[in-house]
Amino acid sequence: MMPGSSSTTPSARKVFFLKRSRRPESDRPNWRTSKSGERWREERFGVRGTILAVNQAYNFVVLSLGGRNGVEPHSEMLIVRDGTFIGKIRISSVEPATAIGDIVTSTLARGVQVQPGDIVIYAGSNS
Repeated sequence: MMPGSSSTTPSARKVFFLKRSRRPESDRPNWRTSKSGERWREERFGVRGTILAVNQAYNFVVLSLGGRNGVEPHSEMLIVRDGTFIGKIRISSVEPATAIGDIVTSTLARGVQVQPGDIVIYAGSNS
């Protein structure tokens, strides 16, 4: 199977830890400079945590991951249960040890609800 093909599962895809950034220069510790002077931003692919609590009325979750784990506002995380993709969340607020994420309801299958104990995996930043 070719890398990047639509039938490749997320766990089978090769993960690239460095990604070219379109952001202006930053003093953030996860930025790197190549020998040619290009700026690169280290991504945190593969960071995993769990959902601690779910508010179904307002469609948000509390995560066991926070700023110390590299979680940033507006980044996305995949929700997985028993090895199966459930949906996505978008991080709205970050504390050192926890984060709040809004459930992207359009990514949930009909009848599926996010539950405490579901696994979250860092999917990347939208910024």
